[in-house]
Amino acid sequence: MEYKVRKADGSDAEDIYSLLRQLKGEEMEYDAFLNRYLDNLENPAYEYWVLEEGGAIRGLVSSHMSQPLHHPEKVCEVQELIVDNGYRGKGMGSCLLKWVLSRHAGDNIELASNRSRRKARGFYERMGFLATHNKFVYRKP
Repeated sequence: MEYKVRKADGSDAEDIYSLLRQLKGEEMEYDAFLNRYLDNLENPAYEYWVLEEGGAIRGLVSSHMSQPLHHPEKVCEVQELIVDNGYRGKGMGSCLLKWVLSRHAGDNIELASNRSRRKARGFYERMGFLATHNKFVYRKP
């Protein structure tokens, strides 16, 4: 079966919300998600792309462009890369990541992945990413 990658729009919100819940493994407030998603769709620094198989959304990749002062060029941060749990191992994640790599070929491309996602780390390394930084997260006491 062939996959189709297309730009996400407002009508994809429920499917994207479902994928994000799989990624996080917990409930999220839908209205807060929807407000952020719709706001970000209007911001050209954010891109959301969905992968379809047979007309059904099976995956999502989102990215954010920025120009940090400590980088000489723009940075594309992959913020979410999600494939529906029931469809992993079929090349969909590779397809989505290659899509971003081709769209931002002249930019630095970065991503972060939770330490607990060992399979994801191996996937990113196979796709050519190097683990060069640590990410620190502050949790309010």
